[in-house]
Parts: sequence; structure tokens; C-alpha cells
Amino acid sequence: MSKIGYIKILAIFLAISSIFIFSGCQKSSNDNGKKGSETSDNVQRISSEEALKDLKITLVDGQDYANINVDMIDFELKDLNGDNIKLSDYSGRVVILNFWATWCPPCKVEMPFMQQIHEKYNDVAILAVNSTATELRGGSDSKKAKKQVQKLIDSEGYTFSVPLDAENEVAALYSGIFPMRGIPTNFIIDKEGVIRYVSFGAFMSVDHMEQMIKLAQD
Repeated sequence: MSKIGYIKILAIFLAISSIFIFSGCQKSSNDNGKKGSETSDNVQRISSEEALKDLKITLVDGQDYANINVDMIDFELKDLNGDNIKLSDYSGRVVILNFWATWCPPCKVEMPFMQQIHEKYNDVAILAVNSTATELRGGSDSKKAKKQVQKLIDSEGYTFSVPLDAENEVAALYSGIFPMRGIPTNFIIDKEGVIRYVSFGAFMSVDHMEQMIKLAQD
């Protein structure tokens, strides 16, 4: 075989090989994409009502929470993004209405559990109402107070809703429903808009929160 013929055969072989290699890369890429999609589906949020139906309640009425059963009072506040947050928009979900501030250590203890609940359940809403009027402990710079809240939320990667109670009006409103001993205080509102329970102090675990959610479903 001449040298030119050999070169032609070699060129054809390399061309065919490149087609197979390219096809294999495409298949591998598509497979990875499919796997990623399946993984994404697996982490979708679930129904708390179904997940918690057999959960055992160990919390004690009068010790861990108060049973109040009064209608919620609607309110509307701006969140950190400047969006309007209205309590009644969450009708049909169990709402954890949390009151907190960055200077409150127990508030920061419970926030990772709140984030886990937020990520886990599609029928539970976390509204972490920041007592913005108290953020500077006597100061009145609202922009500085908001930055202080934003810094904490961003640094911890929290994605639940954080309405800003700039004038402390909502905290005062809900203290009229049930006197807050301090913060954090959590009002547990059922799917019909009834405040079923007030939880004293910070949630100490995800299980603690799930038991309160379960109580609001019964």
C-alpha cells in the first residue's frame, strides 16, 4: 500500500473514532442531567400533615405552650426585599409567627430549626417578624437597623420570610392577644387562621417545632 493510501485510511479511522467519542460525551452529559433532575425531585417539600400524622406529642400544655384559640389579627409589613407580606395571604397553611431580634441569643438558636422546617414542608409558613424598632437598643436609624438584620440573614443563608416591624406595631398588637414575656415568642396559627397556641421561648429542635405544628393540625 502506498504512503498516500495509508494516510487516507488513517484519516477515515480517526474521523469515525471522533464521531463515537463525541456521541459518548453527549450521552454522558444527558445521563448526568437526568440524574440531577431526579435528585432535585427527591428534595421537593412535602406535606406536614401526612409526614407528622403519627408523631408523638410530649410537650406539656401550660408548661411548653399556652392553648389560646383566638382568631388571628391580620397585618401587612415590608420584608427585607421590600415586598409586602400580609398574614392573611398564608391562609390554608400552618403559620409559625415568630417575633425576634438580632441581639437576642435564644432567637438565633432556633433559627436553623426554622430554616429546616421552611425547606421541608410545603404547607407550613415561617414568618419571622423582626422587632426592627428595638434592633439598635435605643437608636432610631432604621436603615442601619435593617442592615443589621440583613447581615445576619445573609450570613446564615436563611430563606424564610423576614417582615420588618419598624414601629413595633405588630409586636404590640400580638402582645394584646397574649402578653409576650420576651422574645423569641412563637404564635402557632392553624390553616383556618386561628391562633391555636403560643410557644414560650425558643424552639430547641426540629422535633419541638414539628410537635407544635402537629398540635395545630389536630
